[in-house]
Amino acid sequence: MRNWQEKDFDDIEDKRVWDFMDNSLSFSPYNENQEFIITPPPPCKSFDTSSFFGDNYSQDLYDDLEICMIEWFKIISNNKRMYALNWKHDTYSFDPYLTFERDKFNEWLAPAFPNGDLLCFLNDDFTDGVFGDGWNYRIIIWGENLLKAYEKIKPKMLLKSRVVYSVEKLEVK
Repeated sequence: MRNWQEKDFDDIEDKRVWDFMDNSLSFSPYNENQEFIITPPPPCKSFDTSSFFGDNYSQDLYDDLEICMIEWFKIISNNKRMYALNWKHDTYSFDPYLTFERDKFNEWLAPAFPNGDLLCFLNDDFTDGVFGDGWNYRIIIWGENLLKAYEKIKPKMLLKSRVVYSVEKLEVK
C-alpha cells in the first residue's frame, strides 16, 4: 500500500481541508502580486527562502529540510495521518512514520521546498502546519507544537533564512 493517498475533491475529508485553507487561513492565491497568500494563526514564523533558488540551489539544504520536516510531522501528527496540499495539483493524506514516495524529479509528491508552487502540510486537527509560498519565496510554520519542534529541529536552510515575521500570540484590542 502506498503511504501518500490521493484525495478526491468530492471527498468530505478533502472539502474539510480546503474549507480550513479558505476560511481559517484566508487562502487567496488568485493574486500573484499579493504579499500574503495565507494568514496563519499565531504562534507563527515566516522565513524568506528567496536566496535558495537559481545559482544558490543546494541539494544538501533541500535534503536536510525534508529530514527535519519529517521529524516535525512525527511530533505534530498526534499519531494520525496528515495532509499535503499542492495547489492546482493533488491533495494527499500521509503517515509521517512511513516512507515518503517520490516523483520523477525525486521530490515528495507535494515537495518540501516550494519551488514556484503553493504547498501546505497540515496535521489532522489543523493546529499545526507548514505553508510553502513559492511565489513570495517563503516557508511559514504555525502552531505551538510545531514551533516547539522547530526550536529543537532547525533545518539548515531556515537557519540561513531571514525571518520575515514572527507572531507569538494573538493580540486582542
